[in-house]
Amino acid sequence: QPNHFVDLNSTVNLEMIWVEPGTFTMGSPTSEVGRQSDREDEHNVTLTKGFYLGKYEVTQAQYEAVMTGNTNSLSPTPSEWLGNPNRPVEKVSWDDAQVFLTRLNAQQAANLPAGWSYVLPTESQWEYACRAGTTTAYSWGNTIASSNANYNASGINQTRDVGQYAANPWGFFDMHGNVWEWTADRYQAAYPIGNPVVDPTGPASGSARVRRGGSWYAGGTALRSAGRRGDAPSYRPNTLGFRLAFKQTNNTPTSLNFTSPLSIAENQPIGTVVGEFNATDPDLVGAPQKTFEMIVQNGSWTQAKSSAATADAADPFHRIYLATIGSEQEHNQTKNFPLSKGLNGAWLGGNDAAVEGEWRWTEGPEGEEDNGAGRLFWNNGPVAGNFSKWESPNPNNGAENANEHYLMIRSTQEWNDGTGVHLPAYVIEKDRIHDLIYSLVPGAGDSHNSLFTLDQNGTLKTATIFDYESNASTYSIRVQAKDEFNATVEGNFTVTLTDLYEAPPNTVPTDLNSTAPLTIAENQPVGTYVGQFTAHDPDANASLSYR
Repeated sequence: QPNHFVDLNSTVNLEMIWVEPGTFTMGSPTSEVGRQSDREDEHNVTLTKGFYLGKYEVTQAQYEAVMTGNTNSLSPTPSEWLGNPNRPVEKVSWDDAQVFLTRLNAQQAANLPAGWSYVLPTESQWEYACRAGTTTAYSWGNTIASSNANYNASGINQTRDVGQYAANPWGFFDMHGNVWEWTADRYQAAYPIGNPVVDPTGPASGSARVRRGGSWYAGGTALRSAGRRGDAPSYRPNTLGFRLAFKQTNNTPTSLNFTSPLSIAENQPIGTVVGEFNATDPDLVGAPQKTFEMIVQNGSWTQAKSSAATADAADPFHRIYLATIGSEQEHNQTKNFPLSKGLNGAWLGGNDAAVEGEWRWTEGPEGEEDNGAGRLFWNNGPVAGNFSKWESPNPNNGAENANEHYLMIRSTQEWNDGTGVHLPAYVIEKDRIHDLIYSLVPGAGDSHNSLFTLDQNGTLKTATIFDYESNASTYSIRVQAKDEFNATVEGNFTVTLTDLYEAPPNTVPTDLNSTAPLTIAENQPVGTYVGQFTAHDPDANASLSYR
C-alpha cells in the first residue's frame, strides 16, 4: 500500500506507513540483556489485518493543529520544550490522546473509509512494527549506542526533532527512544495464554495503560523492542507522547437473509407477519452484552440521571441508565474509571427508583460471605461509611433515608453514600438490546417497500391487505441491517403472495340428494324417521336449511 497522508491544516500533515498482517514472536528470550522476567514471556502473535502506523511520533505541530479549539480545557501546546514544531509532543496523557483521536476522527470524517478510524496501536501492533521482522533486542541488533537513538547515554537530555536517527527496516523512525509511546492496551504483567495469540487487544479490565519504546531520559535497555511499562492514563511526564495508527475498527455486517421463505396468503389483515430477517455483526461475536462508561459532566445526581435518560432515548441499540453494581466483576470495572480519568468521584444509580435497581451484589465468590447472597454492605457504619469490599454485617443503608440513597465512587476506589452536591462525572450502564437495526431502504429493488413495514428487530409485516386476483403475485423489497457505527449491509428480497380458494358469491347449492333410499313401512306413527338429505354450498356459508 502507498503511504497514507493526513492533512491536518494547510501547512501540517502526518505521514503513515502500511503494515502487512503477519505472525511474529513477541516478548524476549531469557538470555536477552536487560530483560524484565515478570512481563516479557515469549509467545507467537498473529495479526490478521494490516494497518497504518505513523512514520514518526506525533509532533508538536501536529498535536497543536488538531487540539486547537478543544473544549476539554487541554493545552494544544503542552510540551516542555515549546517552539519546536518537529519534536515529538510530550506531557500528553493517555486520556489526552483519546481527546486528540476523537477530534481528529471528527475533523477527518468526510475522508474516512467506512469502518476506519484513527486510534492508538495495540501493544502487539506496536511491537510488530518496531521489530519490523527482526528478532534482536533492538531493530538494528543486540547492543545500543548514542548513534542509534536518543536516550540517557546520548547526553542530549531532552527531545530531538523526529527522524534524526536511522529508520528501522520497515521505515519507522524513533521506535526506540526520544519519547515513550502510549498504546491502546490496558497493562498487566502476564501476557495472554495461547500460542499463537490472534489479534490480542490486552486485558478487559485494569486502570494502567501500556507505554512502549523508551525515551530521552531512559536507560538503553528500556528501549528494547520487548520493553514495556504501565502507567495511569492520567500520567503526563515530559518523556511520554504517542504514535498514531489508522485501521479498520468496525466491520460491515454480513449474511443478511430471511429465516424462512417470505410468503403471505391473500386477504390477511394489516400487520400480519411475513417473515424474519437476521444478519451477523462480526464485531459483536463474543462481545459483552453489558458495558460501563464514564461521562465527564459536572453536576448533581439528578442531573446525571437526566443525562443518562437523554442518552437512552437517543440510542436504539442500548438500554442506558445510571450504573448499578450487580457483581464483583462490575464492581471492579467501575472502580477503575475515576482513577483512569484522574477525577475525584463519579455518580452512580440509587435504590430509590426502579431503573436503578437495589444495591445488592448477588454474584461472585465473595457472595459466600453472606450465605451466598453477595450483598453490598457498609464498611464502617450505617450511613457515612465507604464501600471498599464485600462484607456481611449489616445490609441497612440507614433507616432514616433507606429509600433515598444513591452512591458515588471516589478516586480512592471507595464507595460512599451520596452526600455531595456535585461531582465531575457519572457512570452509565449500557445493556445491549439490539446488535443490528433493520429497516426498509430506498435503492435498487425497492419497488414495493411501501406495502410492508419492518420492525427494528427484523420482523417484516404487511401494511396493506393483498388480493391475489387483483394484485401481483410477487413483491420486491430492499432491506438494510445497520450497526451502531452506521456500517450497513443491504439486499433485495422477494415476497410471494399465495392464493386462497374463493367460490363465486351467491352460488346455487348443488348435489342435493338423500344419503340413503327413502323408504317407510306402513302403519308407522307420525314423526317416524324416513331418511337424510344433504347438499353442497360452494360459498362455504353457514349450514343449509332444507324444506
